[in-house]
Amino acid sequence: MISKTKKSKIIAKTKLHAKDTGSSDVQVAILTERITQIADHLKVHKKDNSSRKEPYPCADASPLTFGHTGFTGTCVWADPGKQIVFIFLSNRVNPQESS
Repeated sequence: MISKTKKSKIIAKTKLHAKDTGSSDVQVAILTERITQIADHLKVHKKDNSSRKEPYPCADASPLTFGHTGFTGTCVWADPGKQIVFIFLSNRVNPQESS
């Protein structure tokens, strides 16, 4: 979790105008900080992700990869090692052609 102080510093550094708190530049900077925090966490707590015999979610993923695969088949993964964000949307619950 990013502290309010840290978030305020990120916003102040990347804002495009005086009242900017939600531009894409600010959002990317906040997300980048969060990814960095999680990557640092995974370096210390290796069993969170890297204790698997095979890389997850795929063989090309770095050990820093983290994310979530939901029940519906929707996936969101980030790989700070390769600077990739992967978002996959599907309709596994209702796979009919009309859905």
